[in-house]
Amino acid sequence: MAHPLPEPSTILSAIRSSSRALRESANITISQPAIERLLKSPVFLTSFQRVSAQHGLALPLKFSSPLDELNVISILSLLNFGSGYRIPLHTETGRGAWDNIRLLVFSIFIGGSGEDLLSAKGMQQLNEAKVAELMRINVYIEKPHTEIPGVTVGELGGPLYELVMLISHVLVETGQLLEEAGYPSLGAFVVEALKEGARVTKQTSDVQVVLDRLIRFIPAFQDCHIVNGHSVYLFKKALFLVHAITIRFGSLSPPPFPVPNTSQVPVFADNMTSLQKR
Repeated sequence: MAHPLPEPSTILSAIRSSSRALRESANITISQPAIERLLKSPVFLTSFQRVSAQHGLALPLKFSSPLDELNVISILSLLNFGSGYRIPLHTETGRGAWDNIRLLVFSIFIGGSGEDLLSAKGMQQLNEAKVAELMRINVYIEKPHTEIPGVTVGELGGPLYELVMLISHVLVETGQLLEEAGYPSLGAFVVEALKEGARVTKQTSDVQVVLDRLIRFIPAFQDCHIVNGHSVYLFKKALFLVHAITIRFGSLSPPPFPVPNTSQVPVFADNMTSLQKR
């Protein structure tokens, strides 16, 4: 059953109000003095200085055009989930979820063998075996043979196989939707959403218009859930994308496409996986 989505003009307020309602129902209190103590504490400052200074969006890739770069950033944002798998990922690769997703997209971009696997058509070819190969992870688990004592056999399974299935599903489904709608790539769709937002505000692209286009068209951007009978809206991946566009292209004069103003968007809350297996 499709989750009810907020009206376009209420997306940001729906994120804040639904999160506030969930916090209050759980009797969690947030005070300004407590926030200041956390932000100024030595543990916070020494732990997060490097992370806060590096947003990870200056990609070491050679792009043929700003649209080409936007397409890669859009797919990185689309796949910005899987933090619930960080422990098995660290065990297998020594990297967390975000770094593994970056490696995957880099591998797709560089190793397409003449075929653009980041296009709408190419995304549909990224099945589970191809994703596992590009991520360089083992998706087999050893189990005892059912008939021969002392012999083990490998079969598909385990948490990393679950993650690979999620990634492949998102890529294939999104590619299908884009191709059916006539978009050659996810980046092309995002540009149209940015232009639609600009028709509302004239100077910058209206962030809620852009978010609405992303959320309603791409199921993987719909990270929202029912908790205790109430809707809770996160939209982390869509928020991450619009802010990434602002960071990478907002300082260019003129920018290659309309850039949204993200100064008032909520924090990008992560619900650990941000996606449920379908």
